[in-house]
Amino acid sequence: MVNNLNTTAATVEVTVGGVSGLRPVSAHRTSATQNLARIANPPVSGATVSLSLPARGITTYVFER
Repeated sequence: MVNNLNTTAATVEVTVGGVSGLRPVSAHRTSATQNLARIANPPVSGATVSLSLPARGITTYVFER
C-alpha cells in the first residue's frame, strides 16, 4: 500500500532488492475520484516498479514472483 499525502500527483520508482521475476497481480486505488477502483497494473522492469500516485490517494499493489 502506498499513500501520496501531497497535493500533487507523483510517479515513484521502487526497486525491490534480491527479487527477480516480479509480476504485478492487481492494483486498486482510493482517491478524491475513486473508491477502491481497479486500476491498471504498474509497469515492471527487472526488479523496478514504476508507481503512478494521484494526489491524496491510497493505492494498493499486489505482486508475486
